Amino acid sequence: MSLALAEEPHQDPHVAFRADALDRVEQLVLPYGYPLQVHQVVTEDGFVLTLLRMPYGDDSSPTASRTALDAAAAPRTSSSRRRLHGLRGAGAAAAIKTTATLQTAAAASTASTSATARTTASARTQADSATRSSTTEDRSEPAAGRAGGSGAKPSDICQGWLERSHPGRTGAAQRSAGAGAASGSESGGVGAGAGAGGRPVVFLQHGLLDSAAGFLVNGPGRSLAFLLADQGYDVWLGNVRGNTLSRTHMALEPADVRFWQWSYDEMAQYDLPAMLTYAACTSGVASLSYLGHSQGTTVILAALAGSGGEAGAAPRPPSLPPGLVERAVLLAPVAVAKHITSVPLLAMATLNTDDMFSLLGLHEFLPSDALVAALEGGLCALQPYLCVSFLAALCGYNPDNLDNSRLPLYLSYTPAGTSVQNMAHWAQAVRARAPNSMRLFDFGPDCPNGRCNQLMYGSLQPPRYNLSAITTPLAIFSGLQDRMSTPLDLEYLRESLGAGVVRLATVLEAYEHLDFVWGIDAKEALYDDVMRFLAGPIGPNA
Repeated sequence: MSLALAEEPHQDPHVAFRADALDRVEQLVLPYGYPLQVHQVVTEDGFVLTLLRMPYGDDSSPTASRTALDAAAAPRTSSSRRRLHGLRGAGAAAAIKTTATLQTAAAASTASTSATARTTASARTQADSATRSSTTEDRSEPAAGRAGGSGAKPSDICQGWLERSHPGRTGAAQRSAGAGAASGSESGGVGAGAGAGGRPVVFLQHGLLDSAAGFLVNGPGRSLAFLLADQGYDVWLGNVRGNTLSRTHMALEPADVRFWQWSYDEMAQYDLPAMLTYAACTSGVASLSYLGHSQGTTVILAALAGSGGEAGAAPRPPSLPPGLVERAVLLAPVAVAKHITSVPLLAMATLNTDDMFSLLGLHEFLPSDALVAALEGGLCALQPYLCVSFLAALCGYNPDNLDNSRLPLYLSYTPAGTSVQNMAHWAQAVRARAPNSMRLFDFGPDCPNGRCNQLMYGSLQPPRYNLSAITTPLAIFSGLQDRMSTPLDLEYLRESLGAGVVRLATVLEAYEHLDFVWGIDAKEALYDDVMRFLAGPIGPNA
């Protein structure tokens, strides 16, 4: 992965809409008094990804007042805007940390046990205590009390990343992620030990056609990002390539077909390593916890597994550094999709509509520009069930477990878009002749355009992901009514993983795919158990 800077990365022509997408995410957080930082990192293949960070929780109580719940869609105060914009920086390039910054990070985290670093940490803790309530002070050291259990130092992770990304380079002009994002009590700095103010770090990764907003839309006391921040975690939220918050590339514009030539393979190979390593280095930890929903589980499984070298294909090692992910929570996991009952995906697979899209020159799937315009015209306010019908058909949700008054809000953030090639990859999984395999994208046998299997992999068939190679402790939470993550496909996943890897497995009888992020009872039915797994010792397999 690379953090090399280009002064003017190519951006979507609809720059104003992209800025508005970030502004709308801000509306989900800042009115409640929570901090929000915006970071950007460049992948090895040039995509500029937007990361959000909530370094600590509410200033007053773990659950925060819900009187401002609907204020998420109201105009922000000028002070709220300053809090975000001061951290956002002056553009994509200005928000990317350079080699020198991470070099400093490695040195700082190595020296974190020195008297100077202890004094700095003490001063930061005192500053937190002086401005926040005792409840928040208690949350600054959660029950887990750990900075990561891999045994590695933050400096080892960051230095290894630097050596792989920039061999022989020792310095460059420092560029920070906006004013104050590299230091200070809110960001924690890179030498802060267990993340901001001594907190363990957790990384949340959204699902298919979603964005980081999925972990925020139900507000404090309900959405997982807020709950984790209130429990004392340094919370990072990722956005994969191509969604409304990560539509920038260092050399390509979204109008270029090459911008969209990727699937979840590239998310696992490039996006996760860039985002997770950046989060760990910025927070000053050697390892972190990971939580993914839907496709967010697919990409972490692929990144941890690597692919085998069967049928002449060159083996591909896991894309994440060993020990970087201490444990992972999989919500509605999808490794294969052979037995899904999602009508849109079944239609794409049966009718080969993914190929039809490509022939028609369509490369982006469900961009949300037009949908947002329709929402602003009141479509969801008038016909909320019509508005959500496609997502319901694709993923499924339980209407009895949904705050119907918030459907317009949900649909203003989702769908967040992806590539047609990514949807084609899912269609391939449905069509797969061999159900018991999770494979890389199938480029087919024809090589005139240079993108056939033989040229891409060295084999006629796409390689399988080697799920048995995963050793990271996992917790699996699934729904019995889920049309994307079905019991039969989950059985394959469990059988493919090594003995002892799954430490907790929980099935929620009434849950469908979107209930894991939208469900009004998710805290009691799901998130409390998730937080216990994250905070507790890693026990025996389920």
